[in-house]
Amino acid sequence: MKLILILVLILVFIVTSLLANVDTSLHELQTLSPTQKQIMLKTFSKGKKYDLEYTLTAICWEESQFGKYLVNISDPSFGYFHNSIKTIQHRYRSNNWNTSRLAERLIFDFDFGFEQALIELKFWQNVYKDKPLSWSNTVKSYNAGFNNINGVRYLEQIKIKIKALRKYFELNKNNITVNK
Repeated sequence: MKLILILVLILVFIVTSLLANVDTSLHELQTLSPTQKQIMLKTFSKGKKYDLEYTLTAICWEESQFGKYLVNISDPSFGYFHNSIKTIQHRYRSNNWNTSRLAERLIFDFDFGFEQALIELKFWQNVYKDKPLSWSNTVKSYNAGFNNINGVRYLEQIKIKIKALRKYFELNKNNITVNK
């Protein structure tokens, strides 16, 4: 009986925490700068073509706050989607000088960064296409590579952001125009 009570209390805590996080994230969306809002809508619109509008928009939000933070030296990753420079360097077989140019391009060219994020998501979708929880594993691996167990917290953040985005778009459906 005590075990059941403990499990119920844990479940209530988790649900309450998730709802609080969604509400906090929704408030964050409502206070975006006009430039951030523009990046959010652009990401959503471009992602719609690939049925990844919420995933890519949540990643852009999580990684750069819709362009507020375009550089993470600790990874290192750059741009709106914080593409790993090592991955991009490998993808383009670049030398050190070209790697600097690629980092600049990720920072200043939204479309290039979007394309790189899309390539990365498509790669992981292909890896997990016939496996259970393929979307979850894809998102975790976007952040953590093949060691996707390290992406569990990232996945939870993306899920919260997607819930907040859905709620935001529903609440603002008459005030927002998303290009198709």
